[in-house]
Amino acid sequence: MEESVDSGITLLRRVKRILCFEGQWKIKCVPRECNLIANQLAKISLSWQ
Repeated sequence: MEESVDSGITLLRRVKRILCFEGQWKIKCVPRECNLIANQLAKISLSWQ
């Protein structure tokens, strides 16, 4: 569990760094049924807990 928290924090730091270097960015809500890959990845991550 602790290892997954550490990797999650690392991922958030990387995302924050990337967003700081990009001039503009946009967050867009996509329904689960329209984004099957992200939905499957979310299901996999929940099964590891």
